[in-house]
Amino acid sequence: MKHEGSLRKNRCLNAFTIDKPLVSIITVVFNGKNHFEETIQSIVNQTYKNLEYIVIDGGSTDGTLDIIYQYDTKIDYWLSEKDGGIYDAMNKGITQARGDWIIFIGADDRLFSADVIASVPFLDFKNHLLISGSVIYDTGTKVCSHLGFSTLLHNTVHHQSSFYNSKHLCHDFDIVAFGGGKFTPDELKNIQTLGVNHQKVRHVGGDDHLLGQYYQYASAFIYPSLYEGFGIPPLEAMAHGCPVISSHTSSMPEVIGQAAEFFDPRQTESMCLAIENVVYSETRSSALRQLGAGRLNAFSWKKCTEKTLAVYRSVSQTSGC
Repeated sequence: MKHEGSLRKNRCLNAFTIDKPLVSIITVVFNGKNHFEETIQSIVNQTYKNLEYIVIDGGSTDGTLDIIYQYDTKIDYWLSEKDGGIYDAMNKGITQARGDWIIFIGADDRLFSADVIASVPFLDFKNHLLISGSVIYDTGTKVCSHLGFSTLLHNTVHHQSSFYNSKHLCHDFDIVAFGGGKFTPDELKNIQTLGVNHQKVRHVGGDDHLLGQYYQYASAFIYPSLYEGFGIPPLEAMAHGCPVISSHTSSMPEVIGQAAEFFDPRQTESMCLAIENVVYSETRSSALRQLGAGRLNAFSWKKCTEKTLAVYRSVSQTSGC
């Protein structure tokens, strides 16, 4: 039997900030009630608040599930069902992770202190794939993880003390920039500097028919505009059944209403969170498609003509013409 819970269902989502990247902590467990609660407490009591906790249980029958329910309001996402083993469970956890960094903490492991996560200088390692630390056993033995040839022989990198850089969006999706001219040399340089595969970002030009096809088959339309007098493109996307993810500046909230996932265009992490909330959730994507279709009813060329004519008539009457 499958059991599932999530703070996300109540829209309790963690925020991305520039100085504090989101850290995803994943615990996989199966019949581990003896030490599991200590593990949970060492995680939920961390002073670093920009983290999410994910628990993947293999269908425990020893009371582990009761502990999960006890901490339901502290766990961002949890799942309990039979799986294909520990690595299958880990992959399920990775699928649910939204963080910039991921760390696996076993059901009988504990973070050494409440300041462990806060002590990691993530920003200094933003271009690295792995940050590895040390493990202290209950016997007091301390083992320092390191990368090198011995890793292949002795498996000396411990997952309990290793943070993995997570870049789901870069791997899972392509970015299509439609219209506006080809990428400039500076834009191409920025793409390279960010470490994004140039084959995953491409420019496309064409007519309205081609644009409509891209809208129709896109996972989402992203509109990071800083200022718009009105903003036609989001409505075009809605007309083609494409979920809209937009900046919350200028006229956008008024035009789009509730039919989009909004973000701060000056905050990269805010944009990332908004995109992930949509493209990794069929429920949210479907909701935005429906809201978009409804929002279109507020706009038509007939209404535009009538209101424009009303303005002319008002001006004409005021001027006495």
